[in-house]
Amino acid sequence: MGSAAAGSWRESWPAVTAQDSTEALKPMGSEAQDIPLTIARRLIEQGREEGRQEGRREQQQQLAGKLLAQGTPLAEVVELMELPLEEVLGLMH
Repeated sequence: MGSAAAGSWRESWPAVTAQDSTEALKPMGSEAQDIPLTIARRLIEQGREEGRQEGRREQQQQLAGKLLAQGTPLAEVVELMELPLEEVLGLMH
């Protein structure tokens, strides 16, 4: 099946919320009801961590670019910023 077909069946299904999942798990007890929220919290934290890592990487790249612009030798920038040589080379304009 192509992606167009996959999209059409997804559009016909209602969105499922954490509350819906909690309601469906009620017969299994309170611990089971906490599962969707626990998963949601883990996914949120994972997203935050990925965002922090991406932000740190962007900051490293910006600083490396500034060092290069000031004439800092390539090898020093690679060592100081702990970035791969190829990545630092890509920052050189």
